[in-house]
Amino acid sequence: MSDLRLQHANPSIVLVGSFNPAIFQPQWFAQHQILPEETTRSANIELINNTVCIFEVGWLRFEVLPDRFVAQARALPTPNLLRDVVVGTFSILSHTPIHRFGINSSVHIVLDDESRWHKLGHTLAPVDGLWGEVMEKPGLVGLTMRGERPDRDLGHFQVTVGPSAEVELGVHVQTNDEFRFTLGETVLDASWAVETLNRDWDASLERSSKVHAAVLREWSGAET
Repeated sequence: MSDLRLQHANPSIVLVGSFNPAIFQPQWFAQHQILPEETTRSANIELINNTVCIFEVGWLRFEVLPDRFVAQARALPTPNLLRDVVVGTFSILSHTPIHRFGINSSVHIVLDDESRWHKLGHTLAPVDGLWGEVMEKPGLVGLTMRGERPDRDLGHFQVTVGPSAEVELGVHVQTNDEFRFTLGETVLDASWAVETLNRDWDASLERSSKVHAAVLREWSGAET
């Protein structure tokens, strides 16, 4: 798959647990050498208080609530940097309770043929059967599929596909690779999340890439 077909790729890591938003300030990341000090000095701070923390620094956006931590990449230099920031953060804040986390991708794939763009939507959501019977000129707005994890971890792998609102003749593909802590056990710290991120990061990226390639393959095979 040509990288030229991908635009607005915004991978993210979302952790669900118990967090203190006031901790996560740009200076904290510089102090612990997770992010360069010269980068954090120019951070764009939207809001930081005891209940919410939102700011952007360089290529990275943080949104932290008492029950959720989100690190989202903007124009990411290399995917591993996103993982390294999150792993570094919670290796230091190792006593943070984390119940589940997701490795997510949000990609807009640029197509260049309107007929096959429509045909792709009809392939994913056929209009010759049910939908053609109950509505006029049906078209795909969004399709979400969820499957079991392909490994021994708890959680799921979910894919959402729909028309892009950001690029013409584009398809928006989102993946959510969710990992959950063992059911029935008390979460004591963040160590399992750090360990799982390090262990499964490459495999998760590969799963998302396969989804992107499959969408392009279906588009390429759609007859005009």
